Amino acid sequence: MADFQRGVRIEPCERIPNHPNPLNFMNNSTRHPAIQNTNSRASGMNGKKAACISALLVGAMAVSGCGVLGAGTVKAGRARYNVAFASTTDEELLLNIVRLRYRDTPFFLNVDRVAASSSFSLGTSTSGVPHKGDRTDGTSGLRFLFSSVSGDASVNESPTVFYSPMEGERYARQMMSRLNFDVLLLLANSGWSIERLMMVTLQEMNGLKNAPTASGPTPSKEPEFREFREALRVLRALQVKGLVQLAKSDDGDESAVLLNLVDGNKDADALKFKKLLGLDAGLTTFPLRAGMGRGDGKAIYVITRPVISTMNYLAQAVVAPNGDVKAGRVTKTLKDSGEAFDWQEMLGGFFKVQSSLLKPLSSSTAVEYRGSWFYIADNDLDSKSTFSLLTQILALQSGKAAGKETPISFSFGK
Repeated sequence: MADFQRGVRIEPCERIPNHPNPLNFMNNSTRHPAIQNTNSRASGMNGKKAACISALLVGAMAVSGCGVLGAGTVKAGRARYNVAFASTTDEELLLNIVRLRYRDTPFFLNVDRVAASSSFSLGTSTSGVPHKGDRTDGTSGLRFLFSSVSGDASVNESPTVFYSPMEGERYARQMMSRLNFDVLLLLANSGWSIERLMMVTLQEMNGLKNAPTASGPTPSKEPEFREFREALRVLRALQVKGLVQLAKSDDGDESAVLLNLVDGNKDADALKFKKLLGLDAGLTTFPLRAGMGRGDGKAIYVITRPVISTMNYLAQAVVAPNGDVKAGRVTKTLKDSGEAFDWQEMLGGFFKVQSSLLKPLSSSTAVEYRGSWFYIADNDLDSKSTFSLLTQILALQSGKAAGKETPISFSFGK
């Protein structure tokens, strides 16, 4: 609620003849832009003048109020709502990633819609004292000497926010359904690095495994991922050179997506990519197919991840405080040699969530959980990019949900 209390500034009044005490009024209220500073003496202001000033004040504030409501309300409030919902959405997503690192249950509370109403009120007041004395017509009698005229205006905004928990069919569709090839195609052609995109969304590509054991709770043994990462590095090099394309098939199959290696029979990176994936060295175009293992070398078989598995995969990048590791609150992953496995060997340069006991001074997103702060550093551009990609995947998957749940509403106002 925004309150505007405006008034006429009154200088200390002159002593009123035959009155036991002088009038010393000072209005210290904040000035409304629509009301100009004026001075008035107590003596000589009659009722008509006070009424005229009151009317002028009401009119001025009414005109000013038109600017406060309507377009003015949108201008003042829309950016604040945008920032608030964007930041809390990021915080909720980061919080759930941290929860998964601790094997705690994630929970999403969606903001379905916001309804805000605004009201504007205004008023004026005058004050004075009775005084017995001569009137202007020469007669004597009781009259009022007005000492002040003031006005006030207030704007009240009462937002109602509608929340709905993500559960049931909606949760299954948005979080448990595997990404389809259309999402990959859309994101790949939207400027995202194909290495970052496939690392986050694919669990396997033509038999090369991308840490499938990390798609759930943190595994106790080092996952298999190195050949997959090497293939993606080569594919990224081809993308940088403009020698790889993802496109829809023109054979009538709307679900088919083709990966085309431009100059695929001559470029060294293209030849290396085909060798890593066991593809036919004489071909340059390969359809993407859903499936495990390797086929006859004429297609690329891939397994995509559901969103919840992608979140589990990225949750391995959460650096838990040493106290939580020693207390066994998070799983400690080991190599075959018995040494501790550092998940940044797999996710380094793509995603990292740091932790500290104190609230970080410079972070893009930070949440407090289990007595510690978890955050993405503001200068960690790679982690911010991966986090942004995840939010876009969530948004695209949310379009599949029917959204029939009854929302919970909360109203806020003064």
